[in-house]
Order: sequence, then structure tokens, then C-alpha cells
Amino acid sequence: MLHAFLPHKFVDHTHASTVLSLVDQEDGELFCADVYGGRVGILPYIMPGFRLANRASDIYELKPKVEGLILQKHGIMTFGSTAREAYERMIELTTLAESGCSATARPCSAPGLSRNRWRRSPRWRRSCAAP
Repeated sequence: MLHAFLPHKFVDHTHASTVLSLVDQEDGELFCADVYGGRVGILPYIMPGFRLANRASDIYELKPKVEGLILQKHGIMTFGSTAREAYERMIELTTLAESGCSATARPCSAPGLSRNRWRRSPRWRRSCAAP
């Protein structure tokens, strides 16, 4: 139902471990805000079904310009008007998560990302999965 509740012809969904390692921690939403800016919506964990689909639809309606949704403890969805657009968004958003989780990565182009903030946070580096 979740895929059907989004107003896009193409929806990609994956369980990318780098995205999950970014969001599924104590300050996960803050880390995602730094890495993605306003490019994704974040949903708390909700069992699959009507309730999850309804909540995702609500978040999308509040932020219709998002390129994807991150489902805590589950995965990431991207969407677009073509299969290529949805796929390329998936690759880009997953790559941004990899950059955010890598302690040695150069800062990516996500708005608000501060390299110094990442370097000063040993808890953050320990909590991320190895790239």
C-alpha cells in the first residue's frame, strides 16, 4: 500500500545499510538533516500496512518536493516520474549516506553539512557502520 499512496509512477525501495546506520541511532534525524537537508522525509518505525502508508502520504503532502522517504529501522524509498529518475535518486541519496558515515570522507554537497562537526564527534564515528 505504501508505494500506491505516493503520487509517483516509479518508486524504488531498498534496505541500504548505510542509510539505516545513519538514521537508526539516537540522533539519527539530526544526522539525516545534515546529510540530506530537506531532500527526504523521515518516518518513525511503523509496521507495514495501512497506517504506514497513510503516515507516509501525510509526510509527503507536508513536503511534496522531497525526493525520498527514509523509514526508520526499515529502509529508503525514492520516487520519480521515470524509472531512471527514481533509480538515480536512490544512488545519490545512498551515496550521501555513505559519505556521512565515513569519518574520512570529504564533505558532500548537502546543505548544512559541517566537516568539523563530524570530526569532533567520536560517538558519531563509532556509531556508523564502516563504509
